[in-house]
Amino acid sequence: MSGAPKAKVVVPLAPGQRADAAAVAVLRGLCEVIEGNREGAISGDDPEYLHQLRIAVRRSRTVQRQLKHVFPALELAGFRSEFKWLQRATGEARDLDVYLIGFDELRHMVPEDMRADLGPLRQVLGHWRLGAQADMARAVGSRRTVELLRDWEMLLERLVEIPADERPDAVRPIGELAGRRIRHVYKQIRKDGQRIDAGSPPTAFHELRKTGKELRYMLELFGVQLHDPVVVSDL
Repeated sequence: MSGAPKAKVVVPLAPGQRADAAAVAVLRGLCEVIEGNREGAISGDDPEYLHQLRIAVRRSRTVQRQLKHVFPALELAGFRSEFKWLQRATGEARDLDVYLIGFDELRHMVPEDMRADLGPLRQVLGHWRLGAQADMARAVGSRRTVELLRDWEMLLERLVEIPADERPDAVRPIGELAGRRIRHVYKQIRKDGQRIDAGSPPTAFHELRKTGKELRYMLELFGVQLHDPVVVSDL
């Protein structure tokens, strides 16, 4: 392992480019981020490696969902299931990293005379993190993950050569398709947001937050490069 955690993906795209070719370019970049952070995530020395790996997995899942019709449906279903597994397998370790990183800040939100009482909680969280880190490391370093990433890259390698009969969006211009999908997600956020009020359950806020991330990832991966910078600025 060497260097800082790999993070942002920026690949050259053109509005008239085939949608499947554009998806391949972006997803290959995301694969490089996942691979570039795997060893660091397994070691657990720097939580940023796991953080960046998970972002790349989530961004890959966003492309799989939003540009699903550039892929063969049956093959994509299996990959979507496996990427979902990988995200879940890394979730608890990341959550505990976040709790521990922000522990002092949160502790200062309680009355001063109670702060010392939270010391044992930090120890408990640290103990839980050790177990979660071990589980995550086994998953990320497993044969299942290695084969998932290998098979995914193999699909990306041959995607544009697969007949487009059952891939209706494959040859659409990426500028048109990405714009349509970004608009769809934005409308969904507005619709869901208008339904939320002070009495809404926590799940409603959680789902709105997830859709917001979906929009952000589509803007970062496609919108910034393909659309007017006056309308879409770098996030």
